Amino acid sequence: MQKVELTVEKSNDRIWGRVIYNDNLIIDEATNLYDLQLKIKTLLFNVEGVDPKSVTFDLKYDIPQ
Repeated sequence: MQKVELTVEKSNDRIWGRVIYNDNLIIDEATNLYDLQLKIKTLLFNVEGVDPKSVTFDLKYDIPQ
């Protein structure tokens, strides 16, 4: 299992997430955290060939106070 840092931000009614994997910045958005994680896993597979089942996220939040 690979642990990948996923930074989560909120913007209006959407949440955005970003990961840096092998120097590639991968970004997507969704309406909830579950969907965001699925989208990022799909992008990791499409861009880097990472098996989605092998990824867990270390969630970091970049949300203004």
